[in-house]
Amino acid sequence: MLLGIVAHSSLAYVTFETAWPIQDSDRSVGASAFFVLIFLFRVPAFFILSGFFSRLLLNRLGMRGFLTNRSLRIALPFLIALVPVNLAFFGISAAAAGTPMPGVRDTIPAFTPMHLWFLYYLMITLLLAVPATLVRLSPRTIAIVDTALARATSWCLLPLALGVVTALTLWPTRGDVLIHSFAVRPSVLAYFAVFFLVGWWIQRQRSLISLIGARTGHYAVLSSVALGALAVTVGAGQGSDPLGLILRGVAAWALSLAFIGAFVRIFDRAWPSIEYLVDASYWSYLTHFPIVLGLQLVLSRWAGPAIGKLAAVSLGTIALCLLSYHALVRPTFLDRALSGRRAARAGRHEGASSIS
Repeated sequence: MLLGIVAHSSLAYVTFETAWPIQDSDRSVGASAFFVLIFLFRVPAFFILSGFFSRLLLNRLGMRGFLTNRSLRIALPFLIALVPVNLAFFGISAAAAGTPMPGVRDTIPAFTPMHLWFLYYLMITLLLAVPATLVRLSPRTIAIVDTALARATSWCLLPLALGVVTALTLWPTRGDVLIHSFAVRPSVLAYFAVFFLVGWWIQRQRSLISLIGARTGHYAVLSSVALGALAVTVGAGQGSDPLGLILRGVAAWALSLAFIGAFVRIFDRAWPSIEYLVDASYWSYLTHFPIVLGLQLVLSRWAGPAIGKLAAVSLGTIALCLLSYHALVRPTFLDRALSGRRAARAGRHEGASSIS
């Protein structure tokens, strides 16, 4: 979640064209590379973990409890944040362009999921997953999938195999997964659903989590190779060709597994400071959007190094979000609703806390 804040902070300073409302005159290739790196794996890793914990919650709470939990922790925050986030976006965009703030009647039809689009797609994925749980696979089929997944994870072949699968989902849009409206893009939904499904299945074989942790270095090397090959492919203008999409899929899987594996290895015991950041991350992500835009707008009036501005916006936004969390959320019922700290503590006893 916090990486999403950094990614959005970098958008004013990237060297390629975007629809971001704040376009700073100071740009940096480093900011572009940083954004692309985060963009490649952040949401895929989120969907892997969402699939993992969704199955865990379903087994623990039952269908009714699962639906109630997901409604309160995902759907309700999404709906509450939607209006103020969109109004802030239009207001700051108007200020950046030097035009009057449009009226509420004019802005409501133009509302989009904004930075909460991945919650929107997660809700749709969950709605599709619920009836899918009624499908009963044969023991033989389950054993085949379990064995294949275990061997692919052990041999570090998982990113290569699934990179091809996700490339097929990216092909209809030639790799474009950006969301600009509430209209669902089936290929984008399929792309992230693959990550969700693999996370769901990994929860059946929780020994794979330790295996991923043990193979962290291998996945890191594989991701470096895939990123290098992808950079060459994109530089040759072939990023949306089949090879470019396969390399992008491999990089996304390898980076996601390396990221998860690193947390399994480093945070295999309780770290109070890290747990605090995890608790605060959801609130921070929900509320950061207008803060990022506001700080970018203020800094755009002064010349300076783009990387320095990126650091200032990122750190300033995270600091303000953490302060608001500590003062307004941590002492109240909102903390349990957003962070699910009680569920996280229970999950720790089942060996899942290291990736929560």
